[in-house]
Amino acid sequence: ERRSVPIFGEIVHPRIEMLEKPIGKIVKEIVKRGRIYDLIIGDDTSGRIPALTIYKILRTLYLHRGLIPPVIRFAKGARSDLTDQELLKEEFCDNLSSLPEIPKRALLVTEYIRTGGTVNFFTRVLRDRDVPFDIASINADEKRISYVMKRKITPFQTVFIGMTKRNYPIMRRDSSTPMTGLKSQEIDRSYRVVKDPAIRESVVQARADVNNLAMRVLRNIQAV
Repeated sequence: ERRSVPIFGEIVHPRIEMLEKPIGKIVKEIVKRGRIYDLIIGDDTSGRIPALTIYKILRTLYLHRGLIPPVIRFAKGARSDLTDQELLKEEFCDNLSSLPEIPKRALLVTEYIRTGGTVNFFTRVLRDRDVPFDIASINADEKRISYVMKRKITPFQTVFIGMTKRNYPIMRRDSSTPMTGLKSQEIDRSYRVVKDPAIRESVVQARADVNNLAMRVLRNIQAV
């Protein structure tokens, strides 16, 4: 049965609920290391929901400590096509230029590290801007991560990994209409721009799911 009003506290989308453990692990490690970020970057479409969740958690923690909360930006990562890379690099640089000041430290949130191509793209741009940053990856191929970290992730101070399961992306595109719809939208923005009622409802529910997921992780952190 379709609900028009999300139930407070319930996470309806199974894939969003699957993010609880890996995001919880990542955030606990960030807190343990005392990392403070003023910019959160969500990689591509599959990194948007994890990035938005981590942003909401860190924002709450920072406000409780009297710190300035981070800002969040979403960006597409280029993998192989050189023309595509140049266009996306320009777009990402414009995105960074819109910030009031150069970030002191950024956190790049991605869903899955396999070859490191997308991560390498962001590395070049952030390095050119002299922005130090860490990476939070929901998942990483444990048979490839050592190679990737040695060859492409050496400029980063820390890589936070939620889990290591080969070929197991949670948010990556699939044939499910609700998931495809919500991933094509920046769900922190108004859902009214979405014309398809089914997709609009899915986006509304996803926004509620992200809020509830963030609250769950916060409760677990504060209980430790």
